[in-house]
Amino acid sequence: MHLRDATGVVVVPVVASRYLTYQLDRNSILRASLGKGFNEHLPLPFDPIFFITTAEQARVIHHHLQHIGTRSLTLAHPQLSIRRATMAKVIILMADYGHDPTETAVPYTAFKEAGFDVAFATESGKTPSCDSRMLEGITQKILGATQSTIQLYKAMASSAEFTKPLSWSASGFSLAPYNLVFLPGGHEKSVRQIIDSAAVHALLIDYFPSTAKASAGGQAAAVGAVCHGVMVLSEARRKDGDGQSVLHGVTTTTLPARFEQVAFWGTRAFLGDYYKTYGAGSDDVEDSVRKAVGDPSHLKISLSPSPFVVEDEKFNYISARFPGDVPLMAEKMVKLIRDLTAGEPGRAGSA
Repeated sequence: MHLRDATGVVVVPVVASRYLTYQLDRNSILRASLGKGFNEHLPLPFDPIFFITTAEQARVIHHHLQHIGTRSLTLAHPQLSIRRATMAKVIILMADYGHDPTETAVPYTAFKEAGFDVAFATESGKTPSCDSRMLEGITQKILGATQSTIQLYKAMASSAEFTKPLSWSASGFSLAPYNLVFLPGGHEKSVRQIIDSAAVHALLIDYFPSTAKASAGGQAAAVGAVCHGVMVLSEARRKDGDGQSVLHGVTTTTLPARFEQVAFWGTRAFLGDYYKTYGAGSDDVEDSVRKAVGDPSHLKISLSPSPFVVEDEKFNYISARFPGDVPLMAEKMVKLIRDLTAGEPGRAGSA
């Protein structure tokens, strides 16, 4: 069965649209061709060639196909500048071990459900693992991920993108192709691999300016960071000029010192300095980030148990404090990326 709009344009149903590519040729003929994965025994419910004669018809078919699950789509029109449409692209940068499973799996799941193309990257392309203490044993039961989040983590951990991540230290690797760079947190000491990485700092120094909201005609780019993930940004300092952090002058939140101290002192008797990423006596995350932003008013801290997420006014940058904020943060990141990519010709924010 197929749909037909008021202009007579045939719209492909969702059962077939995932396996078709559309090409509008120089004669304004929209051609549909089969792609890999299409069930050859399924009869085509439409004529594979449609004639597009007006800009309005092109807009109508573009609108319909974006909303019924299209994953491969090429559309163009002489008056529209509509080009190849692809899914919004997200990359999650991780250390090899130690990230919080909630702060990683919940956003990942939201990105996938939104139809985004998600990739992971570790230093050398090694498959990462989140903090096992947050996934099992007594620490999981008292302080760790919920059972529902553990199921999300298991699904993420078995995905192709997670088991075969990119390498953020590889020659030629760039964040430029991605609409969102996401930095999950985690207090386990192994996350220092990414917090202290000169390679990641250089990547973020190059990428973060592209998230400026005032950049006319620029890339649809955004950054999200939670908890210790904010420190990856705060420690990224420009090597020339003033040497300031990429977060200098940017409004952000991060893990409150009060939260960090309560967790540290409350578990020190049986976990030692587990909750202090750089060891007992080191700066709290809040103090480290405050030094980076410059003006103390740019660091927003809330001790409320209610979800708290901060969006900067000048940059497409969203930050949060800890796992309890992550569902709301994920929702806001998905909305931001959909809004940003909706403004790009031919780019579909969701599948």
